[in-house]
Amino acid sequence: CIRRVNLHDLLVSATIVPFVLVIPILVIWITNFLRDQWDKNKSRLSQQLPRPGVQNERVAARTLSMNSISLILSLMYVCLPGASAAIFAAFPCDSLDDGSVWLKADYSISCLNNPRHETYVRYAIVMCLIYPIGIPLVYTLLLFSQRKKLNPSKPTGNLARLAANRTGMNWEEQVIVNREDDPTIQNTIFLWGSYRPKAWWYEIFECVRRLALTGALVFVRQGSQTQIA
Repeated sequence: CIRRVNLHDLLVSATIVPFVLVIPILVIWITNFLRDQWDKNKSRLSQQLPRPGVQNERVAARTLSMNSISLILSLMYVCLPGASAAIFAAFPCDSLDDGSVWLKADYSISCLNNPRHETYVRYAIVMCLIYPIGIPLVYTLLLFSQRKKLNPSKPTGNLARLAANRTGMNWEEQVIVNREDDPTIQNTIFLWGSYRPKAWWYEIFECVRRLALTGALVFVRQGSQTQIA
């Protein structure tokens, strides 16, 4: 028996699959974090010097942690447009001349006195807080917390001339080199790596623009002049 896939199915798959993909990454990260904490506590309780090679293991654990966070953030970035489009599509309905009301994105789903659809609408509201609102908010907080490293204040007077003479680069070029060499902000490099230091925030605008293009347009009537524009 072949079951027809409707918008409700697409909504669930588009919002749940990213969580499923994140689970193994989190398991690896949590396992290494707990092992690192265990080694630290064991060394402190025994009051002995760390065993040979433990420093390298801790560096590897920190690197793995940064890479895991970067991978999760990148996955969120990739999944955001599709998940948001599916979420937004769960809301707009069309009223027909016969009095029936159907979901605009899937005319097999009735919006009128349909408890099943009402449940999915509530689900979409929750997912709205996670995807189109939550993910850009996370990116905003991360970039804002790193803004002083991404776009530090420019020195003036003799300090500026000394820095330029020592490196042979202007201030903006120095900032670009320094931030690319800073391991503490590499987990968000995909958010700022393509922009000049003073435009460290621009990916947030781009993220909102993508949401408008891929998700919010489902609220515009199909074929209307507004959608065409």
